[in-house]
Amino acid sequence: MGAALAWQVAMHAPERVERLVALSVGHPTAFGTAGLAQRLRSFYMALFMVRGLAGRILTMGDWFFMPLSTSNRELVAQWRADFAVHGRRPAALNYYRAAARIGGAFRLQSVTMPVLGMWSSGDTALAEGQMRNWARYVDAPFRYERIDGADHWLQLGAPALTSKPVRTIKRCSNYDRAARTATSH
Repeated sequence: MGAALAWQVAMHAPERVERLVALSVGHPTAFGTAGLAQRLRSFYMALFMVRGLAGRILTMGDWFFMPLSTSNRELVAQWRADFAVHGRRPAALNYYRAAARIGGAFRLQSVTMPVLGMWSSGDTALAEGQMRNWARYVDAPFRYERIDGADHWLQLGAPALTSKPVRTIKRCSNYDRAARTATSH
C-alpha cells in the first residue's frame, strides 16, 4: 500500500514530490488494467478488505500465507511476532483498508516528476506488466528496473540491488524523457 499511496500523493500534490520511487507497484491505472494475471495474483487484496475474515486468513494454517510473499524466514518470524502483539494485526489491516479507500477516491492522472519503478521477478503478488506499462502515465523522465531473484519486499530482500538505482534518481541523468518506454536494465 505504500507505493499506491505514494502514487496518489504524486498525482494530487505534485508540489510536495520532487521524485518518486515506486517499489513493486506501478501507476494505479496500469495496475487496474493489468489483466487477469494481475487480478489472480492480487486476490488477497479483496480478502483483506473484509473485517474479521482478513485477520483469520492471515493466521490460518500457522500463518500459511505469510511466507508466500517472501522466502526470508527471519522476516516472516518477525511479522508473526509483531502481529502477535495485541492490536497490531487489526491496526495494520485497518491501515491497508483505509489506504485502499483513499486510493479509490481520487481521479487517476499522470505524474509530472521523475519516476523510478522497480519490480522483482520473485514477486508473487504483483505481475511485471502492471509495473512495465506505466510509462504513458509519467510526463517526466522515468526508468524501470527489473530485479531478478528478489521477492515482493525488494528493500528488505535485495537492499544493495534496490539502493543502487535509487541513487541514480537523485541525479536524474540516467532518465530518458524522449524514449517514453520502460526498459529493463
